[in-house]
Amino acid sequence: MQEENQSYFLPAIGAIIFLIFMGAALMFFSQNKKPSQNKAVNTQLTAVNITTTVTPLIKTPEEKKTGEIFLTISEPVDKATVKSPTIIIKGKTVPNAEISINDQTLPANANGDFSAQVSVEEGDNFFSITANDQNGNSSEKEIMVTYEPESQ
Repeated sequence: MQEENQSYFLPAIGAIIFLIFMGAALMFFSQNKKPSQNKAVNTQLTAVNITTTVTPLIKTPEEKKTGEIFLTISEPVDKATVKSPTIIIKGKTVPNAEISINDQTLPANANGDFSAQVSVEEGDNFFSITANDQNGNSSEKEIMVTYEPESQ
């Protein structure tokens, strides 16, 4: 039993001595870091003008120079059948892009939304929708709409 107490006693004494030594060293170094009051300190500030250019890491679709921009057609769905001689083609692309629907040209708004009313003829009608941005990038979608007039 006495041997067990001695086995814990020596490490405990060693830990206490270590902590006392570390505390003394900390006090010694912290006191020596203070500047002497007898020494003259010369501090001079110099104005520096720094110009920084920030470049975003993630570019929006209209800033990408990949050659293709996004273009989605929300109405009508491809291969839709309609009963009216006119339809509205709606979609979204980059803001202020130029939209071409076959021979008709219109601008997308500041949100990239566009809408155009177009005439259809009886049977299958094919539409080529193209979006072009100010950087020369473009995208194209094609849809087909079938016009079946209502029977009289």
